[in-house]
Formats: sequence, C-alpha cells, structure tokens
Amino acid sequence: NYDSSANADDGSCDFSCFGCLDEAATNYDPDATIDDGTCVYEDLIDSSYQKISSKGQKIIYQALIIAYNGHDGQIRKSGEPYIHHPIEVAKIVAKDIGLDYVSIASAILHDVVEDTSITLDDLNESVGLEISRIVDGLTKISTLKKNEDYSVQAENYRKMLLTLHNDIRVILIKTADRLHNMRTIDFLSKAKQDQMASESLYIYAPLAHRVGLYNIKNELEDLSLRILETRKYNLVKNKIDKEVISTSKEFVLKLKFEEAKTLGIIKKITNGFIIPLSLIHISEPTRLGMISYAVF
Repeated sequence: NYDSSANADDGSCDFSCFGCLDEAATNYDPDATIDDGTCVYEDLIDSSYQKISSKGQKIIYQALIIAYNGHDGQIRKSGEPYIHHPIEVAKIVAKDIGLDYVSIASAILHDVVEDTSITLDDLNESVGLEISRIVDGLTKISTLKKNEDYSVQAENYRKMLLTLHNDIRVILIKTADRLHNMRTIDFLSKAKQDQMASESLYIYAPLAHRVGLYNIKNELEDLSLRILETRKYNLVKNKIDKEVISTSKEFVLKLKFEEAKTLGIIKKITNGFIIPLSLIHISEPTRLGMISYAVF
C-alpha cells in the first residue's frame, strides 16, 4: 500500500538528487532535483507543449508521488532506478507529442498496476477515473500475447490495439513508452533486442505513422534497423554522415566565397569559375568572422 500524500518525516526530500534512491526511504518529494539542479516536477511542467492548469499540475505532482512510492527499489537492466523510465515517457508525451495533463499523469503511472501493488481502485481514488482507465488500457496492451512472426501478424495486431480502447491517448502513450524502451535497448540481451526491434519496426512504427507521429515513426525505424540490420544500418549511416559533412563544408565555403566576392577580394572569375592562376589567400574580418583560406 502507499500513502499518496505522504512525505519524509521532516517534510523534506528523501533523495539528494533525482534518481538517487535511498533504500530506506518509502516516500518521495517531487521537489527533488536532477543532477543539474533542475526540479523533476518543474522540469516536466516546463517541458510540456501545452500550458498546464493548476489542477493539472496538482494531478501530475500526485502521480509523481504515487509512481515513486510504487517503483521504489525497482531497478532497470541499465542499473538505473526504474522511475527514470516513466519520467522519460512522460516527457515524450508532454513535449514531443504535446498531450494534456491527464496523458502526462497516465504516462508517469503507466507501469504501476502491472509492476507494483498499486491497484486501479487506488488510482481511481487518488488521481481520478479518467487516468485509471487509461492506465488500465496500457496494462492490457502490455499483457497481450504477440505472435513471433511480426511481419505477418502486424496488421492484425495494430487493429487489435486500435480497438482495444476507445481513447486514442492509450495508443499515443504506449508509442512513447516503446520509443524510450528502444532508446535504452542496448542493455537487453540480443534475443530480447531482436524481439523488441521487430515489434517496433512492424507494429509501432506503422502505428505511429497512422496517428501522425512522423518523427517518432522515423526514430523507431532507425533504432529498429540498427538492431536488426546492423551492417546495412552502419553503411547507410556512414554514407549519410559523409554527405552531410561534405554538404556542410560546401555551404560554408560558398558563404565565404560570396562574402569575399562582395568585398572585391576575388577578382578573376570566368563563366562562374575561379581561374586557377594562383593561390588567392584571403584574410579579412567580416560579419562571418575571420576568413582565412586558399581558393584554387
């Protein structure tokens, strides 16, 4: 059981910084700070795309307390406290997807029913029926059995997800959950990495595309291919990186050339090309900074 209004005995935070869990502590103060001194609660509110009302802020604060109490002592495969995961999912929901405070609170609480002793009735009493229903939908998705041949069963599974709950926020939060899991996939075994990457590529990436989360869809595809087709992924990535660097250099040189031409430093031009009669050394302070290079 948990006391959603509980605090440390002296009224202060039980942790010196975000994620630094005191094993003896049973309660949490969301006013705790992360390593750079930012308040966890305030950081979550400030990162939200939508302006959150005072009522919404109180619900999010309450959700943080419940989640910290529920996940206290749980550790992820990475070795970090489990609470890092729901916090990061909530940030994706708040900033990248831009959902409301109900969704943010639901993201914070999305694993408490499945992984802790907290029940839906507890959530209903503490944060309301709407949030408890969303958490219930997220819990049901997590317990669904999936066929291992994701490429064949993907469409049927996506349809099942879309009809499982009449609130689209369930799907959006689940997609955010999957994105953060994919971002931290390196700590899993190779077998689990392949399983999660296949699910993400064939189920969650198309689902994200269908609901308009195009940036998340692209990132899920990239992260999945890095696991499933490592060699091809690296070949493509290296080629793109080289092209980006080359394009950036050409763009910078073009800017400097145009600036030099405006200053009258470069004189010899025929049909748009610099005549390679000599090296023209340029060293002039301009609004682009100090130009110092040779044109061939």
